[in-house]
Amino acid sequence: MKNIMIVLFLVCVSGCTMPIHETYISSDNETQSLELGSDGMYVLHLNQSYTGQYHISNDRVYLSYPMGYTVTLQIVGNQLIDENGTIWEKS
Repeated sequence: MKNIMIVLFLVCVSGCTMPIHETYISSDNETQSLELGSDGMYVLHLNQSYTGQYHISNDRVYLSYPMGYTVTLQIVGNQLIDENGTIWEKS
C-alpha cells in the first residue's frame, strides 16, 4: 500500500505532463474544435484541419505546428484559453 501511495504522489507532483484525450470547442465559433489525442498528437479544426504534436507542462498546453512555431494555451478548469483570449470549452 505504501508503494502505491508513493507512486500516486509522484504522478501528482510531476506536473500533469501525460497526454490526455479531450475535445475542446471554440466559444467564438462552434464549428472550430481542438482534439488532444492520448498519443500526444492534436487536430485543430478551423477553416481547414491542422495536425501536430502537443505537450502539457503545468497549466499550459503547447501546440507545435509543422511550420516550426508553437502556440500556447492556458488550462483553466475545463477550459483552454488561447493567446487571443478565446475560450475553448471541453465538450
